[in-house]
Amino acid sequence: MKKYYVRCKDNKGENASLVIEALSPEQAKEQAYKLYRVRSIYNVSLGEGTSRNYLERKYSPYIKNDNSKAVIIFS
Repeated sequence: MKKYYVRCKDNKGENASLVIEALSPEQAKEQAYKLYRVRSIYNVSLGEGTSRNYLERKYSPYIKNDNSKAVIIFS
């Protein structure tokens, strides 16, 4: 049995992350639908956050203050 991290939307419409022990990703999906009654499943992965369906931003913008002028720098 492996631990699968399931990103899904629950009954109330809120995003949820479940940790389900199963033999395969398909079995983890079935358990999420049957036991937890989720609406939709976005992602099933082995590690927490190892596979993502969106682009990850590595650097966030920061504010540099030069001569009392605020400058936003995107890196």
